[in-house]
Amino acid sequence: PRPPVPDALGAEHERALVGAVGLISDQLTTLRSGRRVLNRTETSELLRDTCQALADLATGLDGAWRRAHPSEPAPPWPVNAIPEEELARIGWDFHANRVQMVRNTGGSLWESIAFLLRGDQQAGFA
Repeated sequence: PRPPVPDALGAEHERALVGAVGLISDQLTTLRSGRRVLNRTETSELLRDTCQALADLATGLDGAWRRAHPSEPAPPWPVNAIPEEELARIGWDFHANRVQMVRNTGGSLWESIAFLLRGDQQAGFA
């Protein structure tokens, strides 16, 4: 449970939420359009663009908060915090705006070499 958004930014926060819902709805429509399947690069770009737009909405809220409450830290904005939590489940680093790098945790030299020689050399990148 998150603390409620202060009333001082209620209208601005509401506009940011409406913008976020519209953005995500548009991106979902793109994914569901069925015209063609997006490849990995196109899917990653769509996700990057979505995360950047959500981060921009949160940055606007942070600026408004700093103007209204200069000595208080900004609360976690749902337009940022919720996607960050959800995307972390699939290995997406919301702040770096990319897939989290998977480290080779092989216990031996041979496992490390096998990791490097696997067929999909871009598996850890998006």
